[in-house]
Amino acid sequence: MSRPYTVYTLPSDTSLANCQVQATSGNTGDVQTLAKPGRATAALVCVRTNDCYLTVNGTTPSSSNGLPIIAGATALLIMVGADIKFASSAGSNSVLNVLWLE
Repeated sequence: MSRPYTVYTLPSDTSLANCQVQATSGNTGDVQTLAKPGRATAALVCVRTNDCYLTVNGTTPSSSNGLPIIAGATALLIMVGADIKFASSAGSNSVLNVLWLE
């Protein structure tokens, strides 16, 4: 019996330079927005420094709203339909790396 699978590629309508982005949130109130490029349907996400909270539905991330993303953990594949918003869960920088996919 075959297994279903999905293959992701870089968005065909987006320049390669805009497919991989990095942003920094300085503290819990410093919400950063990463604009979803054209045809992107998913994002590979990882946090390099302090943990953060992340949303993909347009709401503001906080300790009571959003996905907690742990710094240094394995990258997460997240399905997206809107921009990604994130904020540090600490009083110091949280650096988020995103690779947009379709």
